[in-house]
Amino acid sequence: TNGPVGMDVVVFGAGFAQGATQVKFGTVPTAAPVFTAPTQFIVKVPNGATNAPITVSTSVGTNVTPYKFLVTTAIPLVDDFE
Repeated sequence: TNGPVGMDVVVFGAGFAQGATQVKFGTVPTAAPVFTAPTQFIVKVPNGATNAPITVSTSVGTNVTPYKFLVTTAIPLVDDFE
């Protein structure tokens, strides 16, 4: 998946611990995840993130996505002009 810095990313899985789950885009940590269900949470792409896997860590262990998240540049959107 891909998106710009600041975009919400939904992560799905199992074994997450609210308040004890850390997420990184490459080596750059995110703010604390917002849990929307026991098997999913939302994080924002952090400033400084680069094209890299997402790492999720809890006290039980760490898992890394098998693919890279691609950080894109936010393109301005023009709705109208006169």
